[in-house]
Amino acid sequence: MWLTRPRGPNYQVLVLNTERAPILSLLIFSNYLKMKRYAGWVLRFINVKVRGSKVTSSELTAAEIEAGEKLICRQVQM
Repeated sequence: MWLTRPRGPNYQVLVLNTERAPILSLLIFSNYLKMKRYAGWVLRFINVKVRGSKVTSSELTAAEIEAGEKLICRQVQM
């Protein structure tokens, strides 16, 4: 531990995590539509809790289901 700030160039450290943990377990679904809806609900939960979005309806919207489908495609391609 330094009592004073060291002299010389300032260095910044960037740490990248190249491994992504899967958000969904795709093996528990036998129906693709149920999988898309589940992914949509997970994304809605993330949007509400993490990003602070407001929910406009109690049902999933078409955009949320489509976003769930895109999430599934990304998961499969990882």
